[in-house]
Amino acid sequence: MRGRLLRWSLALAALSLVALLAPAAAGVVPRPVLGDWEGVGPHGLPLSFVLAKPHKRIVIRNLVIGFPVACPSQPAPWVVEGFDSSYAGPGRPFRIHYRGWTPRDIEITAFIRGQFPLIVYGRLKTRRHAALSMHVSPQQPKNCGWPRKLLTWSVRPRKRVAVPNGTWTGPLTLPDGTGTVTVKVKTAGRIVDLFKADVTCSGPGGGGIQAGPPAGEFVAANGSFRGAAYSDHWQGRFGSDGVLTGTFVGPDSCGQAGQVTGTFTALRSGP
Repeated sequence: MRGRLLRWSLALAALSLVALLAPAAAGVVPRPVLGDWEGVGPHGLPLSFVLAKPHKRIVIRNLVIGFPVACPSQPAPWVVEGFDSSYAGPGRPFRIHYRGWTPRDIEITAFIRGQFPLIVYGRLKTRRHAALSMHVSPQQPKNCGWPRKLLTWSVRPRKRVAVPNGTWTGPLTLPDGTGTVTVKVKTAGRIVDLFKADVTCSGPGGGGIQAGPPAGEFVAANGSFRGAAYSDHWQGRFGSDGVLTGTFVGPDSCGQAGQVTGTFTALRSGP
């Protein structure tokens, strides 16, 4: 009899332990993987940041958010801006939970000096996938294809081409002239802040264009960017070999009719 009671006691203790552990196990939320995360929103609108864990808790760095400034059909429909930011979510929970807060919820606060912060919020779906949203800006173009209330990104880890911050310079070659391209990069290689092309003609004429600062051109994970100013357009790509290559299309400042296409290369030349 005593042995039977002992077996029952052990069985009940085991069941009690399972009951205590089951809710905890069910509530375990995987932490997001560390490193670069890239978001794709409506019409390719970008969102980019780094998740790091310097002191046992996850933090966010190098946050870049895209903002619509023209209709999606335009050559450069958005600009990007970099922010100081804070992260709350799996790996770094709120100290005080909001009502309705769940362990998978994420809130990223983007700070703008002299203005109210922006809030990007959403949910961690898996360790390698999150859905994040932000309310649209009053300055967003209306009735041309952008969402009316929320901008939403599907965000996943993605390895980026390493692009150092600083100034990149190099030669620009045109059919009837030459020149120099200057490109300035910031926010851990995520933003082209300045694009400048100075043209010298073989004959009369010459000139150039400049976009920025701030140019607000997003450098994608593969190192590519594109921009526009008036009727001039350019695109470039930072290679893993440290060389920037690209093309420039614009009115011929050397006196010929129509547009011309030139090519450029550049290397990092300074801070």
